Amino acid sequence: LEANGNFLAVTGYQRHEVVGNHHRMFVDPEYATSREYQSFWENLRRGETFTAEYQRFGKHNQPIWIKASYCPLRDEQGDVYK
Repeated sequence: LEANGNFLAVTGYQRHEVVGNHHRMFVDPEYATSREYQSFWENLRRGETFTAEYQRFGKHNQPIWIKASYCPLRDEQGDVYK
C-alpha cells in the first residue's frame, strides 16, 4: 500500500516501483513459495504481530537485513482489515 523513505533508501527502489506489488518481491523466490512464508501471511491475517530481523532483497537482488515490525490493522470491532 505504501513504502516509507527509509525502506526505499535501504532497498534502492523508488516508490512507484513497489507500491501495488506484493511483498514477495522483497524475499528469496524459494522462500516466497514456502510453507513458512504462507504461514507468516496467515498469521498476520489472524492478527499476529511480528518484530524481528529479516533478510530481504533490494533492487538488483542485493541481500539486505532489516529490523521490521509487521502489524495488522484492526477495525473498531477488532477485525483485521489490512
